[in-house]
Parts: sequence; structure tokens; C-alpha cells
Amino acid sequence: MAGDLLQEYLDAQELEPIPSSPLVMQRWQPPKPEHVKLNFDAAVFNSLNMASIGVIARDWNGAMIGAMSMPISLSQTMNEIEAMACRKAVQFAKDLGLQKVVIKGDSLVVINTLSQGPSCLSSYRNVIDDILVLADDFQLCEFNHVKRICNVVADMLAKKLRNC
Repeated sequence: MAGDLLQEYLDAQELEPIPSSPLVMQRWQPPKPEHVKLNFDAAVFNSLNMASIGVIARDWNGAMIGAMSMPISLSQTMNEIEAMACRKAVQFAKDLGLQKVVIKGDSLVVINTLSQGPSCLSSYRNVIDDILVLADDFQLCEFNHVKRICNVVADMLAKKLRNC
């Protein structure tokens, strides 16, 4: 009887529909004309005691102009590994002879550190300092955060070394 009364009560309640938020589709966007965008990411394989990075460079038309993946030393923190991936992306841009670059990664901590300046307590301050010195060689070098969904190719390049 209690169950019937509960069901009658629930049926009598008017539930207002919960408005659904619009689904925002996010995807990779090309840079401004004459600029090159480099997306970077890092992957850690604890079971293999290794880490790797992936970098992809695309021009303002979305055409790939370079890509790379390579193993790196396994560091103490994920932020340090992401910073090393960023440093490799900047070095890769320099090796390609690029002048106007936008460097994007999905590590908000690393991107914020590059934008606001390194903390003297940061365990990877030397990596951040290297990135900033390398960035001075470009006509334009921006560091921007990108959501993981927009960084899929760099992530796949980083993870490709797992089986090597």
C-alpha cells in the first residue's frame, strides 16, 4: 500500500523539463594567414617506464607541414613532461625555419606558466626558461591552451611510440 501511495504521489508531481545546454562542437581551427600552428602533447606509459611526445605543425590552410613523435625521459611530474613536449614543439618550429607560430597544448598549467612567467619554485623552471629563450627567436610566438578534443592528432602521435 505504501508503494502505491508513493507512486501516486510521484505521478501527481509536475516535473519541469531540465533545459539542455546546446552542444558546442569543438574542433581544430587553423591559425591566421601566414602563421603556423603547432599542437603538442605528451603520453606516459608507467608500465613501460617511459614517456613520449607528439607534435604536429599545420599552416593556415590546415595543411600539415611537419609532424614528429619521440621518446623522452620519464620525469617526476606530468607538468614537467608536458613542458618538455612544449619545448620540443618550439624547437621543431625553429628547425623548420618558421617565423610566426602559435603553440597549443592541453596542459593548462604549462600554458599558464608560459604566459605568466615561471614560478621560482617550479620543478621544471629550467624547461620553461628554455622555451621562453627559444620563443624569442620568432617574429611572433604565442602559447595557447586547447581542449583535449582539439589536440587529438598530437595525442595520437605521442601514444604511437607505446608499441615501439
